[in-house]
Amino acid sequence: MPENAREMAFVTSLRHPSIMKDKQRVYQLLERTLRSVCAQTNQHFKVIVVCNEQPEIGFTHPAITYLLVDIEPPVQSVEQMFGNLDAVRLDKGKKYLAALYLLKGSNPSHVMFFDADDCVANTITQTVLSGPSDRSWRINSGYLYKEGASLLVRLPNGFHKRCGSCFIFSYSMYQLPVDPNEIALDWIKKNLGSHRLIYDYLKQRNVTLYNIPYSAAIYIVNTGENHSAITGILRAIGAGAARGVLKLLLGLRPLTPGVSRRFGLYKLPATKG
Repeated sequence: MPENAREMAFVTSLRHPSIMKDKQRVYQLLERTLRSVCAQTNQHFKVIVVCNEQPEIGFTHPAITYLLVDIEPPVQSVEQMFGNLDAVRLDKGKKYLAALYLLKGSNPSHVMFFDADDCVANTITQTVLSGPSDRSWRINSGYLYKEGASLLVRLPNGFHKRCGSCFIFSYSMYQLPVDPNEIALDWIKKNLGSHRLIYDYLKQRNVTLYNIPYSAAIYIVNTGENHSAITGILRAIGAGAARGVLKLLLGLRPLTPGVSRRFGLYKLPATKG
């Protein structure tokens, strides 16, 4: 890659192994997600996976770096996660912060945080790098997929309000101090650990979010591992029963070979867990 070429960084994290319900499933989901991310048509990107131990997956790619961290689990059991959302957000935020500091050495033009079980369009890097380096983006339109199904639900608006794989920020937006210990834990929790709480920071920084002009990600639910606080498709699309059914029917799309190729989405085999 030429020295002056711009580059996009994709960043994700894994929860502590002690609070993985099914480690084999977590790694299956991660592998599918990494295959999706690394299928970009524009190869000027890198991927950072922040984790406590090296994942056991068969997929490799020269763009992937595993950043191993020694961060204690935020809770003691899977069951405690749903009652300790702040702790879970802080854990994710600390891991994302570690990635941002690692990236200071390469200074990418943009950073996209993504959940380790979602899929993204293979044209995101091309779209982002074709725009100005100081422009930040959001995925306003995407799909909802229930693990194992043959259909998807298209979400034409508000995708970024439901899914954590939704923002692409200009790296210059983060003005990090030399010492990460100077950063308040509350800031880490709100602005790195949650896609729902970051809006106040964006307003302070006068950041305008531009919409990616197409459906650019798939929010995958009912994996058995994701911590989305959503137990079914009706709740995921954010509506009551009657209205939700109508949204569901209007948004249904078949999982075609074209969609599978564009997003790298495929059905996962059953695990022993």
